[in-house]
Amino acid sequence: MYSDKDELRQIMLEQRCSCTQEQALIAGARIWQNIESKLIPAVLKRHSSEDFSAHHICVGTYCSDSTEPDFSCIIYPKSTEDSTAVLKHICIALPTVRGQQLVFRVHDPMVSLCRGKLGISEPKDSQRVVLANEIDVLLVPGVAFDTIGGRLGRGGGYYDRFLSSIPEDSLPLLIGVCHDFQLIDYVPTYFGDFPMDIVVTPERFIDISGRFVR
Repeated sequence: MYSDKDELRQIMLEQRCSCTQEQALIAGARIWQNIESKLIPAVLKRHSSEDFSAHHICVGTYCSDSTEPDFSCIIYPKSTEDSTAVLKHICIALPTVRGQQLVFRVHDPMVSLCRGKLGISEPKDSQRVVLANEIDVLLVPGVAFDTIGGRLGRGGGYYDRFLSSIPEDSLPLLIGVCHDFQLIDYVPTYFGDFPMDIVVTPERFIDISGRFVR
């Protein structure tokens, strides 16, 4: 068990560096299958009292650094025909780094991404800003997670700052996403660290808060 964030972060990042881009793509696809089958229909129904066929929700995700689970399956679906019925009702938002803050923008698969401040792909400034309270579900990357919602990030504090700007009753459903080996027994957390509602790996779906999954 680690009590020091920096030590744990270094160990977990070294492990993740061994992941190939193909492994990252496979992990992202399997995680999304888990989320899509076990969660998204419930979220859609929660947002609509009737049939959700005409309803849309906003899912915030991220562009992988090539070792993190890669969600290209929803960022760049191969074609409209390949998109599942549920995916057609989802608006994807991706983060941009502006100073020390995250700003999410609508992602259009037909508009190319640009290289951002941290070397990660992000939407161009021409894409519409998504207000923090417009995001219904947020896929949160991390270096490590535990089974009670603890998350260890890279140490920049970007996601915690972003979430702290949102009123508590407007927070999106927070889903920690990671490789199976990144799910550990205990992650040290401090005041200001936001706990995850759900943690999803390629093999596991851990509902912690019970906000949507019953």
